[in-house]
Amino acid sequence: MKNAFKNGSDTQSDGYFDFYSLLIWIEKYTKDEKLKIESHLRSLKGIGGQDLLDAIRVRSLMMHELTHYIDTTTSVWGMEYTYRKAILLKAIEEKLNYQPALSVFHLNTSELDSHLALRAGGRENLEGSVLKHKIEVDEKFGPVLSVLYVKDGEKIHQLPISMLSLLEAHATANEILIRIKDTETLKGDEKFVATRIIEREFSEHLNDSRFTEYSTLLYLSKIHFPNLSLRNLMRLFCAIATFSLNVSSMDVARLANGMGFMTPAAGQILAQDMRRGSSRQIIAFKLIIALHNWTNGEGANYNSLLCSDPYGLIVKFYKIYFRHGFIDATNMELLPALQRLRRYDRNYPSFAILSESISYNRWRILKAPAGEIGFSNLKVMSMMLTEDGSTIHMPNQSKIKSEKIFEDYLPLMSNLENVMRENPSKKFFMPYKDLYPPVF
Repeated sequence: MKNAFKNGSDTQSDGYFDFYSLLIWIEKYTKDEKLKIESHLRSLKGIGGQDLLDAIRVRSLMMHELTHYIDTTTSVWGMEYTYRKAILLKAIEEKLNYQPALSVFHLNTSELDSHLALRAGGRENLEGSVLKHKIEVDEKFGPVLSVLYVKDGEKIHQLPISMLSLLEAHATANEILIRIKDTETLKGDEKFVATRIIEREFSEHLNDSRFTEYSTLLYLSKIHFPNLSLRNLMRLFCAIATFSLNVSSMDVARLANGMGFMTPAAGQILAQDMRRGSSRQIIAFKLIIALHNWTNGEGANYNSLLCSDPYGLIVKFYKIYFRHGFIDATNMELLPALQRLRRYDRNYPSFAILSESISYNRWRILKAPAGEIGFSNLKVMSMMLTEDGSTIHMPNQSKIKSEKIFEDYLPLMSNLENVMRENPSKKFFMPYKDLYPPVF
């Protein structure tokens, strides 16, 4: 199996980034090995030595993919993405004019596709880099905040803070959390060594320019919270990611109003983009810095919540700093949008999947990261293996058959891919001159 920290880019916005893509890249396996994986997802009891270490790595990779499933099927962002995609698929299948629906769906896909399109830099080791950031307006992807890795006064790597970077960092954090949790089953020197390996690989991961889509936001978190243990750092980031994906669109606008951006024109365009509920990844970026400043200043009395209740800390910060309680995104946005999905079920069979995940998984991941909740306490469809299309059944198996849905859905996905290939992502946004017209 590929290294769990380095399993390649598994998020594709041109059709496959959704709840049907629980696809695991396992290079070679036998039927017996697949049965072992299913057994290990339920329990690690009764195994030891190298078999145990291998099982821990497999579980961490599975948790990475499961995080994508949870983010897509339980969050406000995931519902928005799914709903817009459903409208587009219906238009394509019924041979209607799909361009209006496509341009709206591009608001989401552009935040994923900007990542690889705008990443720049060589294969340098990033160790010792200083992080800086800038906001620019790209003609294709709109306002983009990018992180610059600077070493010895020279920019060696640049990465946009895209939705992809938020989703992958969240999945990586949960991957690390379950690996840490599983390592606790070891004893003595074996536990000590395994723990040190996780910490070393995490450090190497942060400093490898090939994997910045997974690591940049975690790197930023590490810089601002250097005294947190790896476990507590990942728990904090999971809370930040979950918060960013789940606040109501109205609260995204409030956050944009209170953030402030140093770059006058580009910053205002970015803030305006957030006021329509877009660019949620910027919330995560800003929260990392804001929580650092707050817990080292006016909010020092709440510093202990960094470890004991990081999600509660974020809610507390929002209430105090913005003097406003949260709008209930579940009742205002999530459930109404879910009901509207019913009418698209023939084109995009998503209603039952999201209904199950929202009712069963959502309240759990708002209380704790998926990596600490574990497989048995999250309901999910079986995971499909890219090697031959067979599946791995989960401990808390959904009644919904992923194999059948994937097979039925494939023709639709093929049509969507063709449309996306012919119409690359492009975000429409309001230029600065229209936001602030000249006064004569």
